This record gives sequence, structure tokens and C-alpha cells, in this order.
Amino acid sequence: MRQRDTSPDQATIALIFGLLIGLSVHFWHATLPFTAIATVLLLGSHFVAPSYSTYMTRNFFGVLNVTESADAGLPSRTRR
Repeated sequence: MRQRDTSPDQATIALIFGLLIGLSVHFWHATLPFTAIATVLLLGSHFVAPSYSTYMTRNFFGVLNVTESADAGLPSRTRR
């Protein structure tokens, strides 16, 4: 039996996030629904956003982000 890919595509995710942002405008003055929508948006963006970093550190000079390179398999360093 084959497993089906049930992960949503980018358009579906954008539509869901857009609807939630539209609802948050509607519930601007209602504290509890607005907080619930903001919480769902923040948690959803945490689980949906890809994390490609192997190692990330922050210091006085900026953020050092180490990722895996697809061509050689060796870590590459980028500075933001």
C-alpha cells in the first residue's frame, strides 16, 4: 500500500494564513479571539517554515549561519 503525500502546498498555506490575518482584522478589539488567532499564526509559521541551518550562532558582529551545501556536501558559511 502506497502512502499519499498529505502535506499542503504553498498556495493552501498562504490561503489559510491570509484568512487568519483577515479574521484578526475583524477581531481587532476582541482580546481573546485576537490572541488565539495570533497564537495560531505564530505556531503555524514555526512548523511550516523550513529550517535549513545546521548551526547558527549570534555574536556582536552579526549572525553566522552554517548550512549543508547540495553540490559538495560540505558545510558553507554565510554571514547576515
